[in-house]
Amino acid sequence: MASSNSMASLASEICNQISSIFSKPSSHPPVLDILVNEISSAVARNGRVFLYGVGREGLMLKALCMRLFHLGVSAHFVFDMTTPPIHGPQDLLISSAGPGGFSTVDALCSIARSNGARVLLLTAQPDTGSCVKHASVVGHVAAQTMADDESKSSKEKNLRKTSRKLKDPNLARTKQAYRAAPSTGPYIIELIAKGRAAQAGQAERPAEPEERVTYTEAVTMKFGHTYARLKGFGVATKKKIEDLETQLSEMNKYLFAANNQVKELKQHIEDTPSTTKLEKDLEE
Repeated sequence: MASSNSMASLASEICNQISSIFSKPSSHPPVLDILVNEISSAVARNGRVFLYGVGREGLMLKALCMRLFHLGVSAHFVFDMTTPPIHGPQDLLISSAGPGGFSTVDALCSIARSNGARVLLLTAQPDTGSCVKHASVVGHVAAQTMADDESKSSKEKNLRKTSRKLKDPNLARTKQAYRAAPSTGPYIIELIAKGRAAQAGQAERPAEPEERVTYTEAVTMKFGHTYARLKGFGVATKKKIEDLETQLSEMNKYLFAANNQVKELKQHIEDTPSTTKLEKDLEE
């Protein structure tokens, strides 16, 4: 009995939380009113209602699609085997993108608008979502999404980074010095060097001047390095060409000698009397 009461209490709490989302103050019209008006208008136009969402949002829209079909509405979930094409202003696409947009949702909404259909977007980011530009009408669902989690995480990281900077004594002294004398850059550099030397237990020493390289010097050095690499590459290439020429010369000599040997063999064959001539000479 106690278990049954606890489950009932939990279910009631879940329903109250869902109801509170739709009762949150918003500068946009109530999303339930928009949803009912768009579906009833599509039915009055003798149009079809298409629904699409990803993840848990997709599961909820599949459930809504089934309810609409039970009510006699020509309702279809995108990517089902029996879903017809969207091809006119009488059709309505209801898509859901809580964080403001997904690649598939953006693409489908764009295609539906290009074919003349109306697009109702359900989202928690009605002003910054990537899919808002493709929607004919936007229904604001004031729920928490991954976009809020990412924004909160980014704010926490920035806050931690700022707190670490504020706790840094060297940075605090540097800021005070800069406020006192904002035009004395070398003084600030020397102050930072003194603070680091004091922390390390070393004797105080003035900051060494930073060596600067002009743009012309940097370009000259880079050109010199490039020229040296190209020169080395050219020398190596020239050596390879010389080696190949030497090998080619040796091969030409070998071919010339082989050609001479072939000529000598041909001459020897021509000078040698054939067997038929020898037989004739013997018979005579």
